[in-house]
Amino acid sequence: MKKSRRIIAEQEKVDKRDSLSQILNAAAVAFMENGFAATSIDTVADVLGSTKGKIYYHFKSKTDLFLAVHQDSMTQYVNAIERIALGGGTPEERLRGVLRALALQIMTRFAFSRVAVQGVELHMSRSTTPAQRKTLRSVIEMRDKGEQIFVDIIAEGVASGQFRRCEPRLIVKPMLGAMNWMTMWYRPRADETDESREALAASIIDYLIFGIRAEP
Repeated sequence: MKKSRRIIAEQEKVDKRDSLSQILNAAAVAFMENGFAATSIDTVADVLGSTKGKIYYHFKSKTDLFLAVHQDSMTQYVNAIERIALGGGTPEERLRGVLRALALQIMTRFAFSRVAVQGVELHMSRSTTPAQRKTLRSVIEMRDKGEQIFVDIIAEGVASGQFRRCEPRLIVKPMLGAMNWMTMWYRPRADETDESREALAASIIDYLIFGIRAEP
C-alpha cells in the first residue's frame, strides 16, 4: 500500500510538471505574438486549448506567468552554459561552446527567447508584489551570472594570449547583444534541420570570435 501511494505521488509530480511545462509553452507563444499588454490569461488559455482555471491553479496573475516564462528561459540558458564553461578545452573552445548553446536555445526555444528580450527592466517599473519582485531579482541575478561566465572565459583567453588585449566586460556586452538580436531577425522554418541550425550558429560564432582573436 505504501509503495502504491508513493508511485501515485510520483506520478502526480510528473503530471504537475508536464502541466506547468505546457502552460509555460503556451504563455511564451501568447506573449511573443501579442506582447505583454495585449495578452491575458484568456489569451494563454486559448493557445493552450484549456480553461483558464488550469492556469490559475499554478499562477495568480498574468505578471506571475510572464515572470515564470522569463525565469524558465534564463534558468535553462545559465545551466547550459555553466556546464560548458566548467568543462575542458581552451578559452576559445569554451567560448564557442557557450555561444553555440545560446544560439541553439534561441532557435529551438524561440518563443521563450523572444519574450525574454522584451526586457525585465520594463516590468520593474510596474506595480509588483513582494513575491514578484523576488522573482525579478532572481531573473536579473541569473542574467548577470550568465554574463559573468562569458567575461571569465574571455579574461582567461586574454591572459593566455589566445584573445587580443581588451576589456572583457565591454566585449561581452555587444557580443551578447548580437546574439540576442537573433530574436529580431531569425524565424523558425518548417524545413529547418539540426544541421542548418548548427551551420547558422557556427557562422555567427566565427564572426564574433574573429573580432577578439589575437594576431598570429
